[in-house]
Amino acid sequence: MACMYDFRKDRRGELSGFITGKSKAGIQYDPGDRDIMLEALKKVENPVLAFKIFGGGKMFLELTEEEKRATIKDVYNTVFTSLKPNDAAVIGIYQKHSDQLGEDIGIFNEWAAEQDK
Repeated sequence: MACMYDFRKDRRGELSGFITGKSKAGIQYDPGDRDIMLEALKKVENPVLAFKIFGGGKMFLELTEEEKRATIKDVYNTVFTSLKPNDAAVIGIYQKHSDQLGEDIGIFNEWAAEQDK
């Protein structure tokens, strides 16, 4: 399994928030991390599960719904065209405030149909 982002690079040596209960509010993601990881994964012979492809949702903060949809498609394009044929991506969902599963499936299906053109 490979996380697309290094959320702890500015917090080296600190205990995980899972242990301390410390808020994750200040955690930042560096968009360049994903490209570095995707390049590294090309060299791994075994199948890989890529996760946190959306940066734990951080990349959607302050985006309009239209911008969010375009960003999701862009991430799908970047990740799924970079992974090897036997790799997969894990997408987390949070159903409390909306039907993220349905939304993600719909956007993925739109993206996939666009790839067939």
